[in-house]
Amino acid sequence: MTGGHVRLEGREVLRDVDLTVAPGDVLAVLGPNGAGKSTLIKAMLGLLPLSEGRTEIFGVPAARFRDWKRVGYVPQRLPMGGGVPATVREVVASGRVARQSRWRPTSAADRAAVDRALETVGLTDRARDSAHLLSGGQQQRVLIARALAGEPEVFVMDEPTAGVDAASQAALAGTLRRLAAGGRTVVLVTHELGPMEPLINRTVVLDHGRIAQITGSTA
Repeated sequence: MTGGHVRLEGREVLRDVDLTVAPGDVLAVLGPNGAGKSTLIKAMLGLLPLSEGRTEIFGVPAARFRDWKRVGYVPQRLPMGGGVPATVREVVASGRVARQSRWRPTSAADRAAVDRALETVGLTDRARDSAHLLSGGQQQRVLIARALAGEPEVFVMDEPTAGVDAASQAALAGTLRRLAAGGRTVVLVTHELGPMEPLINRTVVLDHGRIAQITGSTA
């Protein structure tokens, strides 16, 4: 992102933000509530429009980027949908959609990727349960597994530790450790690093919509 500004409901939420995420980064975006952390992430992914500036994903302007199998996004909470409640496995399997052709049924590779993702987050035994009946920490692990199943190059996680217990935070730290060891790029929005601190190689601190500090170096 270069010179990024975002206005929401007439208020400037991001102001003059310059930020580049390099391959192999494990980057933490820190700051108090209302600092603009989630807005920054959504704007970098093209989910929110910039009022000024530009943002690119893998060198392509966000508005024209289509290769979403390269990016795994973990939102703050599991979306509440209508109709029949989805099982944990169904939610995780939806992470394979960007890699599938509309003409091709689910393959053995798809099923294996879902199995690996469930095992990684420790939810294999809950695969047939309704995702919306799980605890907040377990639902967050479902969302992480959905991103893992897509086997992306970049993982973007928005407050994955918010409202989850210490055991879930430790499980997340273990997952991030494996991703980093595999050369994946991770962008993590959080209030505090906790058990994930040793894994982080760069931090960005936001304050009132501006970058107040950047520490560390790219991988």
